[in-house]
Formats: sequence, C-alpha cells, structure tokens
Amino acid sequence: MSFFDGTPHSATVVTARVTEAFLLKMKDFEKLVDTHPRLVFKVMKNIFITVHGIVRGMNERYVDMLGYMFGRNR
Repeated sequence: MSFFDGTPHSATVVTARVTEAFLLKMKDFEKLVDTHPRLVFKVMKNIFITVHGIVRGMNERYVDMLGYMFGRNR
C-alpha cells in the first residue's frame, strides 16, 4: 500500500532461492495506467479482494474470542 500512498515501506522480503526482482517507480506506473486504463481496475480489484479476506478473517477471530470470553464455546 505504501506504493500508492507514498509512505515508507513497512515490510522486508527474504527469498529461499535465487530471485529476480523488478523495480517499478510510481511515475512509470502512472504512465502504464494512462496507456492501459483497464489495468487500474485489475490492480484495485486484487487489492480489494486481499483486504476483504483480511478483514473477514479478523472479524471471525474477534467473534471467536468474544464467544470464548463470555463462555459460549466452553
């Protein structure tokens, strides 16, 4: 997400084998989006799907925790 909002990156990556990485700068990404507008939809769709899965999992764990705390699952 820091790619889009300009904040510092909060994660690092370690690979288990030799890996080839590519650097995509924001200005180059913006040019790509201008020339391929459908790309925006595909990128945003994948972001929304990922965030939705994270939020759904957090909600399920929260409900489970409440059930445990108030004796519903004992």
